Amino acid sequence: MKHLLILLAVLSLATGCASFASWKDPAARLQHRKHFYVESELSDGHDLHVTIANQLKVMGYNATSGYLTMLPPDADAIVSFQSRWTWDFKTYLIELDIQIRDPKNGKILATVFYHRPGIGGMSTEDLIERVLTEILGVKKAGA
Repeated sequence: MKHLLILLAVLSLATGCASFASWKDPAARLQHRKHFYVESELSDGHDLHVTIANQLKVMGYNATSGYLTMLPPDADAIVSFQSRWTWDFKTYLIELDIQIRDPKNGKILATVFYHRPGIGGMSTEDLIERVLTEILGVKKAGA
């Protein structure tokens, strides 16, 4: 009986695990990019582009957001994302896929994917902070 309880406890913990995958071009030098432009996702009704841009600002970067047609000439990185939300007694972010691209040639410089199967875990803001920290590293000095 004791082994069954231990097995059930382990299985219950394993079912709530989040998936996390990232890739970064080693030559991208993302920390040296000065202006990140977060592209608005047309189907996003949660203003994630604003949340992502705000987190980049907290990390010490110049960041703005909006539609791609409003891309500022000084932007040296485009951040695009796709999100998936679900409802389980409240609406929450279940999946976030972020790409950072070069605005001159569209080349993907970095990508990160996060999926959490359940409502538990971190807030949307904490999730975005974790995802951006994975790609960009630690916060800049003086931020």
